[in-house]
Amino acid sequence: MRLNANRPGCLWIDTGPVWISDPAQRSALVGALADVVSAAAEQVRRAGGTLLPSGISWGGPPHRRLCEDGHSVEVADDLQREILSNLIRRYVPELVALSGRALFVAGRVNGRGSLRLAESKDQVSTRYIASASARHLRRVEQALRRDDRVSGFAVMDVNPVGDAELEIPNVSVRCLDAQIFPSSAVAQAVVLQALAVRARMMERDGRRMPAVPQRMLDRNRSNAIARGMGGEFEREADDPRKAREQATVRRSAAESVSDLLDDLDAELRAMQIEPREILPLLSAPELAKLHPEYAQTENDLLAVWSRQHAFGVEQIAALLRDRAALADDQLTRHNRRVAPGSLGTLEAAWRTKLTARPRRSTPNGRKGPVRPARQRRSDDEIIRELDQLTEQRDMDERLRALLAGRPPRNLAPALSRLGRSKEIRRVLRQPNATVLELSAPEELGDGVPDELGSRLSRNNRVCVRLDVAEAERKSAVDALMDLARRLPRGACAGLITNQTYARKTDRRASIEMIILGSTEGARS
Repeated sequence: MRLNANRPGCLWIDTGPVWISDPAQRSALVGALADVVSAAAEQVRRAGGTLLPSGISWGGPPHRRLCEDGHSVEVADDLQREILSNLIRRYVPELVALSGRALFVAGRVNGRGSLRLAESKDQVSTRYIASASARHLRRVEQALRRDDRVSGFAVMDVNPVGDAELEIPNVSVRCLDAQIFPSSAVAQAVVLQALAVRARMMERDGRRMPAVPQRMLDRNRSNAIARGMGGEFEREADDPRKAREQATVRRSAAESVSDLLDDLDAELRAMQIEPREILPLLSAPELAKLHPEYAQTENDLLAVWSRQHAFGVEQIAALLRDRAALADDQLTRHNRRVAPGSLGTLEAAWRTKLTARPRRSTPNGRKGPVRPARQRRSDDEIIRELDQLTEQRDMDERLRALLAGRPPRNLAPALSRLGRSKEIRRVLRQPNATVLELSAPEELGDGVPDELGSRLSRNNRVCVRLDVAEAERKSAVDALMDLARRLPRGACAGLITNQTYARKTDRRASIEMIILGSTEGARS
């Protein structure tokens, strides 16, 4: 058990490092937490006190204590640290909506959001990190102190440096409010672990997490803090056709939480999750509309209980002393009574999803499992990350990871939709790129031009630019993309310019491709 001198009256139960990728261990963890909480509550009662969950108001002049469930997730290296921090950052609003605890006072729940985060003066939203190297993290922390008057990473929802007291490298998370029931706390830890599995697979595939715009993230976070599952989130439009009409689309917080779990089905399957374990997480927006008493969070459950019968501080204190009640999933138990058929159908659907083994054809003709995320990132994701890299000095390694894979990338359409496209193109050409100017697609020939090979061996970054009549625009693009496919193994390329311009006598097209040489060539 832990106390904190800065948080008098708050008690934390620290499990220490635990393995939660096994069903038996998750079940044992829920039971162990129930044992400790009930024993602690009984000891406090015998000493003349009362142990209450976070967010419960008591006494004549109302008193209350607000605290978080702290989680730390192990990472293997700095790259995994970077990916996981940015991945959890992306879903902080959903995590807040899922775990937020409102104030319970005078037998009723006031709101659906997170009172702790609403009143917090020592916790801020997470900033995107372009790298988790020690040097870059120092620069980011200095910028936080200088520009945002933030003391450091420790006050962010997601701390990429992690908990220094642990003996393992980790990323720590502070955005989850303390839950009443162990099953809720462990279920939320499962979500974080599933995101960690996703981060490891992204690292293996050479992918990074693109930067969600900070202002959008802050708006969504504020909405989740104020309204919980009743909030509404913005997100960038996935459909390019919609993106031209509006930059963002809106979706309810409950639907966003549901989308998150659906997206993590492969990772949950890898963790051998059983449907009953994630039922406390299923926001089930459609069920909530059909059944007014359906509880999406512990806030909802307390609100329903207080409406159904006398339920105050004494009843809550007695609940914490009841080991059997704590070991049970009270949220799911309640929802089974409210909507037995609908919840049974939902559970059956998730059982099918978690036991199914999607297969795909592989080059050798065998069947292999579908990977949980796309192998190649969308062009818009790459451009958003390039937008974050414009102030970095050493871009080659990051750029290579972004452009890796075949066929070569045509980034020009996505880049043209970004307001700072000119600046990004300028950075991509620097610091050591040379420009190879050509006036006709035929100059590229059927191989790799000798001059291009020579420049790549010297500089390892070359821009090939074709300036042609507008009528030859398509053939110029095809020629450059074909050139990229013929590059030596290890080299990568992306088309960054494809636009027309007017001269006095005719219209022209400018097509430009950036090429990075192989790493072997760079070392030699």
